[in-house]
Amino acid sequence: MSVGLVPYFSAADIVVPQILYLNLVNLSAIIYVAFILKKNIFKELSESLKNLGLVFYFLFFIWSSITLINSINLSESLSILTEIFTYLGSFVFLIYFISEISNIKRVFFYIILSLLIIEVSSVIVPYFSEIINVGAPNQRGQIYRGYTGNINVMAYILLIKLPFLVYFQITKQGNYKLNFF
Repeated sequence: MSVGLVPYFSAADIVVPQILYLNLVNLSAIIYVAFILKKNIFKELSESLKNLGLVFYFLFFIWSSITLINSINLSESLSILTEIFTYLGSFVFLIYFISEISNIKRVFFYIILSLLIIEVSSVIVPYFSEIINVGAPNQRGQIYRGYTGNINVMAYILLIKLPFLVYFQITKQGNYKLNFF
């Protein structure tokens, strides 16, 4: 859930550190399930493979693998195929770990709230810092892009999470003071 918070590490493309991060998370998940829980990883993940969306994504991966035959730029095609495979593994583990959660609504609330706090902080802190240092905020300055790399994307991400907070407040599953803040 925190892939968007991965720093750039001076990479030319943000996708590279994010894919590295996802591969490390997938490796950690394999180690956790196989060695810490001491469970058969194939047996445990077989339930995740029954998800229809995951089946379609797996078929997309197969189709992408087949199209390598006619690829003009083989190195770019292999690079994209490894990204697709990384996403596939991440989805399998995400479905597995979500299925293991007993109170999914509560966990979902805390994930949304935590990400919202981090994202709002990444915009508010530079805003107030600029007011303190310069006296006025720079209109649509790049420092307000937060973790997304784009001001408009950041605004959309913040707005898309607000209905979830309203829902949790209406159903009394959220903390009123925290939501108000």
